[in-house]
Amino acid sequence: LEFRRVLFRSIQISAAAKNDSSQSGSASITLDSGISIDLTPLSVDLPFGATQKFSAQVVSKGHPDPSLRWSVDGVTGGNTSVGTIRGASVTVNDGSTATYTAPSSDPGNASVDVTAISVADPSKSAKAVVTLKCKQGISPVRASVLLSHSLTFTATWCSGPSTTSTWTIEEI
Repeated sequence: LEFRRVLFRSIQISAAAKNDSSQSGSASITLDSGISIDLTPLSVDLPFGATQKFSAQVVSKGHPDPSLRWSVDGVTGGNTSVGTIRGASVTVNDGSTATYTAPSSDPGNASVDVTAISVADPSKSAKAVVTLKCKQGISPVRASVLLSHSLTFTATWCSGPSTTSTWTIEEI
């Protein structure tokens, strides 16, 4: 028998003698697709609003559908709270890459899970942990400006852009 799409994980087979039902036996069989997922990187630190490319591949002795479904914290494709994941689509047919975009501000959780899930066998997946980090500072860090011209600086703190920063100018 060949199973193209397995909808169950284990089966029980029983047999009994036709003329004597007291003579019987049974066996349990666990079915496994033989699929695994290779995912890189498995962990990454990422500032809010930044992007990270992930590579994944379906590995199997057979020839299963290589498509992957991507999720962030269990949400297919992610959302603005946990970040989004995009490839050619949420389901990537070649299984190769997808790009995660971190939320633009602190969602209140220190990390999220980016998961690549096999379309051929949804019980097979690989997970990467993205630790969300605050990137604070002043932008631009270095600049040149002509006399009589202006230059705008932006201060970004872990709580978001600030319009109430205290600014000082110092000759160096």
